[in-house]
Amino acid sequence: MTATERGNVKITGVGTASGGDFGSVRITGEAIIQGEMRCERFACTGTCSVEGGLSAKRLRLLGEAVLVGALTADDLRLTGRIEASGGIRARTMVVRGEVSTEGDLETDRLNARGAFDIGGLLNAGQADIRLYGPSRAQDIGGGVISVRRRGFRALKTWFTGSDAPELVAQTIEGDDVYLEHTRADVVRGKRIELGPGCRIGRAEYSESLRRHKSAEVGEARKEQ
Repeated sequence: MTATERGNVKITGVGTASGGDFGSVRITGEAIIQGEMRCERFACTGTCSVEGGLSAKRLRLLGEAVLVGALTADDLRLTGRIEASGGIRARTMVVRGEVSTEGDLETDRLNARGAFDIGGLLNAGQADIRLYGPSRAQDIGGGVISVRRRGFRALKTWFTGSDAPELVAQTIEGDDVYLEHTRADVVRGKRIELGPGCRIGRAEYSESLRRHKSAEVGEARKEQ
């Protein structure tokens, strides 16, 4: 079936739709998607619940979405909150809000301003993360990883908790790694810079290691 042969879905207000293959899906309001959905374009302003996985080439979300399944997209842009129990995979991700999954998050390019809770691996070719709330991933891997804490007041209304923005992970590994306000058992990379507020159990580097005066490192080891 080609994209032009697929039907479209448009929900305004409150409604439900069955899963399946579609060209365009547009939701303004509140919607429940009953079953697995695949589409070319998915746009939601409001809230939606997907009782299955969701796959879209282009996905835009302004609001909140909860998926019982995996989320796959070529281009994902989020302002709000998204939860996908089966993992998230996107070629590019721009996030202004909160991302949660029990599985892995895989992307070529991640630009995130907000908070995240990743039950598995956060794997990104390039990850530019600004922390606006407590964030967690089991492990983080990638090429260039940058985690900073900026402008907490600007987006704090997204989050109801009072905990300070901080990243917690077991292992963080990349070629170039810059971290602020991060707790990790192991940080491993070619070039590592540990900014303010870091508490690292062991830092393993092959070229350089720089650290802020407030960064705590249990053990620093240069690999040959």
